[in-house]
Order: sequence, then structure tokens, then C-alpha cells
Amino acid sequence: MMTSGERRFARRLESHLEDDYMCWYNVPVGAWNQHPDFLIFHPRRGLIVIEVKDWKLENIRSMDRLTATLQVDGREVRKSNPLEQAKQYAFGVCRLLESDPALVGEPGSSFQGKLAFPWGYGVVLANISRKAFAGTGLGNVIPPERVICHGSPAGAARHEHGGGHRVIHGVAGSVSDENPGSDLRGIQRCGSLKCGFMHAM
Repeated sequence: MMTSGERRFARRLESHLEDDYMCWYNVPVGAWNQHPDFLIFHPRRGLIVIEVKDWKLENIRSMDRLTATLQVDGREVRKSNPLEQAKQYAFGVCRLLESDPALVGEPGSSFQGKLAFPWGYGVVLANISRKAFAGTGLGNVIPPERVICHGSPAGAARHEHGGGHRVIHGVAGSVSDENPGSDLRGIQRCGSLKCGFMHAM
């Protein structure tokens, strides 16, 4: 079942994104059956993996590049840093896709054996505003350009491309019921929502 933040984000995708993208929600990937929250793919612009968290700022006790400690029902609970989680999901998806020769660079090319399209990952913090995020040290462990916050659009996402980088306007935007026109520049304005994603709606 979708969380509130996932549902709001899904609605933004459904209402804002174009028809030449494909999106999947919570589908099993690879031998380990990992379940990224959202996979968003465009045949020319590439792939992005998004992890959505409904965390509230007051519940985050601490965070480093690998883990986060949350206050839940009066006790501390340790979770993965959501960016690290999205990164590992992205690596898993890419490893799976690299097994298809049609999706990787040709022998002798600069992307030989690597995916022939950009890919990247990011985080949605559905209950934390951009202002609140900026007022904490969270930006030291989750780069701001990889975050979509509640209610305050901004930024671009960095996509990996065969070991290099290129910036694509991108993952940063807002998830806000109060701001229905706010952008999903966040996710390349994608759109044809298919597979498990639509069933989850």
C-alpha cells in the first residue's frame, strides 16, 4: 500500500508528466527482489530511481551517509540513509539492465559494457520543506540537488552515465497538496504510467 507521500508524488507524476515516459511503482527488481519506490524511464533521457520518505524533521535524530536514526513510537529505530538506499537500488537495476546487450555501449565505444543511456537516483522527503531541509545539516549527507522537498521546487538532478556525469533538469521539485501546479521538474516531466504503478493508484 502506498504511503501518503508516495501517493502525493504519484499524483504529481500522473498529472504533470509526458506520455513518452514509463513509470513503475514498487516492482521487484533482480535476484534480491529489491523494491524501489519509483522507477522512471525515458528511451532517450534515461532512467531515474526515486526513494520516497514520509519522515518528519522532528523524528530524525541523526543521519550519516549510510544510516538514519529515527524516533518512532518513543524508541530509536535505525534505517538506511534514503539516498544510499536509492543508490543501491539504482546499482541493482543497472546491473540487471547491463545483462541485455541491446542496452549497453558497443565494443570499442567509451561506454563499452555500460548502459548506453543516463541513469541516476534521488530522494523525495514528502513532509520536509526545502527551507527546513536547508536549515539542518541534512544537506551534508543528502546532496540538495538530489532531493525533492515538500512545497518548494528547485534544482536539477545528476545522472550517472557510464562512470561520467551529466546534469539533467532533473530531480528536484515539490510534493505538496497545497501546490498542485508545482513542478516535477523533479523527474523530467515523465508520464505514461504503466505496470504496477497504475494498479497501486
